[in-house]
This record gives sequence, structure tokens and C-alpha cells, in this order.
Amino acid sequence: MEENKEINKKETKPNMKQIKFILKKSEELEKKHSLASFLCVLYVSEQLNDYVKNNYSDTEAKNLLLNCVEKAERIRPTFDSLDYSKLADLCKQLFLAADKNDRTDEITNKTIHMFFTAQIFYEILNHFQTLNDDEKKKYLYAKYKTIYIKKCFDNSIKPEPGSPKPEREKDQSEESYEEMPINQEEKKEDIQKDQSDEEQMWVKNDIWGEEENYLSFPKNGDSNLLFNNTDNSKIG
Repeated sequence: MEENKEINKKETKPNMKQIKFILKKSEELEKKHSLASFLCVLYVSEQLNDYVKNNYSDTEAKNLLLNCVEKAERIRPTFDSLDYSKLADLCKQLFLAADKNDRTDEITNKTIHMFFTAQIFYEILNHFQTLNDDEKKKYLYAKYKTIYIKKCFDNSIKPEPGSPKPEREKDQSEESYEEMPINQEEKKEDIQKDQSDEEQMWVKNDIWGEEENYLSFPKNGDSNLLFNNTDNSKIG
């Protein structure tokens, strides 16, 4: 059965909208966070590699993989070593920026995309090393907030900042990220469950294709929140 799952995984085409979303973020990060940019490209390459081996006639996937390999080779000399703690720090800064926007600013589609971006980057980090308890809590909270805010907007409900009380009263599992329970037995691949109907709908509605750069926040000055606490001494 496990062998069949592995075969199906190799035959299933990766989500190309997600891949293009990640590659776009990689471009946005390249100047100030070349290591994180490299890991984004490496993540995409590994997502595509097995599929392309078994589906070499898929020109789109093959060309993307070749472009990723070329870009990875170009970026690799700009930093000394693969220090995953730098990616972990970036994930934390993305999460804190989203949380700050949620609690202090008007909640808009931008808030959804900020939490969604944090969620995706925690999934990338988890690909390379198992998330610790705090990282997993933030990942789960970012995923929850993405779903909650989108559901509110779809139903013309004003979302509440932080952990919404009405939702929390109905479902004790929807707690603030500081309190969310963690299953210590979960393996790292288990954090990415099958996408819900809501998430599938967002992909169809092109949530991946948002044009505004939520990694640098040039319009509202939140770039300091994102970049100031990251050690770039070894990044070119």
C-alpha cells in the first residue's frame, strides 16, 4: 500500500499555481534573503523532480524544473551554508507581520494573503526540518486564520481580530496560537493534510496569483518588522 502511495505521488502533477506562487516569493526574497530564496527554489525542485522523471513529456513542469536548477546554481554561491534557522526566523517574522496586521489594522484580503504566505513558508520549512512545537502552533494558527477570515468575507461577516470568540466558543480546537495543542507523535509530513473545499476554491479563484508583494510591505512600512531581526551577515 505504501508503495502504491509513492507511485501515485510521482504520477500526480504538483499544484502549479502553488509552485508559481512560491517562485514569485523566491524572487521577492532574493536580494535580502538569498538563503530563503534558494530554499524556496530547492523546495519546488524537489516537488517537481519525481513527477518530471515519470512524466518527461510535460513541457511546463520540465521547463520549470530546469529553470529552478539554473536559479539554484546561481543563488548558491551567495551564502556560506544551509542554515535552516534563518528560514525559521523568516517564517516567524512573516507570521508576526500577519498577526500584527490582523490585530492592529483593518482586516482585508491582504490579511488573508499574509497569513496564507506564512502558512506556505512554514510548510517549506517543514520540508527541510521538522517544525518545533512553537512553529507548528504558528503554522496551525496561520492556516486557521486564513480559513476563518476567508469564510467571514464569503458570508459578509466582519472578522474579529485575534482568535474570534464566537468561533472559539463553538469549537475548543480553534484556540489562539499560544494555546493550540500539538500532537507530539505527528510526523512532519502530516502537517499538510488534504486541502479543504475552501482551500480548493481559493486555488481556483487564484489566491496564489496576488500581485502585491506581501514579503516586503512597501506601502505600510512593515518591512522593518519582517527584516530587522534576521541575521544577514552570511548572505550576499
